[in-house]
Amino acid sequence: TEAPPTADGGADAPPADAPGPNPPGSSSPQKAPGPAPAAGDDTDDEAAAEAQAPQVPDELSLLYFLGRKELADCAVRLSSAAGEVPGSAASAGDDNSGELAEGQVVRCHKLALCSASGYFFKHFLGEGVAAARNAGAEAFPTVELPPLPQDEEIRRQVHPPTLFPLVLSFIYGGQRWETIEADVNEDNAMGLFAMGELLQIK
Repeated sequence: TEAPPTADGGADAPPADAPGPNPPGSSSPQKAPGPAPAAGDDTDDEAAAEAQAPQVPDELSLLYFLGRKELADCAVRLSSAAGEVPGSAASAGDDNSGELAEGQVVRCHKLALCSASGYFFKHFLGEGVAAARNAGAEAFPTVELPPLPQDEEIRRQVHPPTLFPLVLSFIYGGQRWETIEADVNEDNAMGLFAMGELLQIK
């Protein structure tokens, strides 16, 4: 027995959930919506991104960057401060090959050095520095410590590999005496004072 015609004379209407005809102007059939993303996908992505992010230290200050390579943009050479000539036996660790010699070259941050030392301030911000940088000067400059005066006692007291780390601690510690107080004694106090004068520490 045939199904009775519909009110408008046509065949039975399609079920309500059957896909309808393409909308006007559409050239491709409509697709059923895909499954919704699992609720945990976004959470997993966020957890992975958080795991890759650096952990912020509890006490964040310039001291955190002391001795670290992150953001370092210059180096200080210790060998010539006592009058040693680069290339001599005393400084043979640096063969000008671009490789840093351990114990003779210390990576630093210009901003920290310039904030406390008149010597470094003038070196990095002095006349002609900007022009030299624009002309293609080295992006990671190496600075020599100032030469010592011709005074045997001062030259005997100042030992850069020993004293310069104290100077850096003072600089990166916000120029606070308590940062280095425990490491200053009668054996290094005069040499440290002399190096501070040479570097024009403020």
